[in-house]
Amino acid sequence: MFQDEISRLQQQIEELEEKLSRFDEQPFEEPIGPGLTGKLGILATLGPGMVNTINAWVAAWRASGRLPTTETAHLLAAVLRRMMGNRLLILIVALIAMAPALAAVFLFWQQNELLKDQNESFAQRNDLLRQQVQLQVDGMIAARRAELLTIIYNRQDCGAEDIETCLPLANIRSRAEAAQAFVELERMAGKELANLSRAQLENANLVGGDFSGANLVGAVLRGTDLRSANFSGASLVRADLQDANLVLTDLEEAQLRWAKLRGSNLGARLRGADMRWADLRGADLSQAFDLDEANIADALFNDQTRWPENFDFEAAGVKEAPENAVMGDE
Repeated sequence: MFQDEISRLQQQIEELEEKLSRFDEQPFEEPIGPGLTGKLGILATLGPGMVNTINAWVAAWRASGRLPTTETAHLLAAVLRRMMGNRLLILIVALIAMAPALAAVFLFWQQNELLKDQNESFAQRNDLLRQQVQLQVDGMIAARRAELLTIIYNRQDCGAEDIETCLPLANIRSRAEAAQAFVELERMAGKELANLSRAQLENANLVGGDFSGANLVGAVLRGTDLRSANFSGASLVRADLQDANLVLTDLEEAQLRWAKLRGSNLGARLRGADMRWADLRGADLSQAFDLDEANIADALFNDQTRWPENFDFEAAGVKEAPENAVMGDE
């Protein structure tokens, strides 16, 4: 029974192939009948709706003798609906539609990678250039530092056992300018403490100079004009400031322990200054600012020392120096 049905379907397929071969040569004499298509595999593939649309298109073509507009539109719509029902085909169509966008995204990513590589290369070159520039700057700073220190400290060879007793090679003006330039150079190099310890700057003109935070331990500033200069936070321990002009000089938080201030004009700002054991004999502190906020305990004074009006120097802990006393280290 099953074999007979298969044989009958094969015969009908052969008849259909014969009709389709004649379709290329002349129009159909009759539309594809539902009795035939319903029994063929093409019906299962296309579906009854598609077959009916094809039959309608063929019938309209035969009736008019030309391409029917309405039926052709219906046929195309049915074909598109059939195509859209196929998920694989939808995916292919979507990929084809997205191909330009995907290509653009790929090119954009490729360009980004190229730019990233270029940026890394530029960054490496910039780092290398920065290091080279920094080395050159450091070398220039080192050379300039050595030059300034030579001006400040170099002395004539006078044959003495202690070279510091010999006269400096540079004149006082050159040494004063070199000292200020040295402090500025150290700040530019990022150093908080400019070391000018034991520098010989006696009788120099340092008016308005900025030596804040500098190390001037044991420096010789005897008779130096320091008006309006800034020595806030500087270390002037054991510095020789005898007969120096310190009017309006900023000495806030300065270290002046054992400093020699004999005969100096101390009309300076002294808030927080540490002046213990300093030599204040003959010093003029009558115009000093905030002396009561400075520490002058155990500093030496004599009857020539001038104090601010109503200042209780005895309560401040100073000591009166014996006549002809020599400044010591205690």
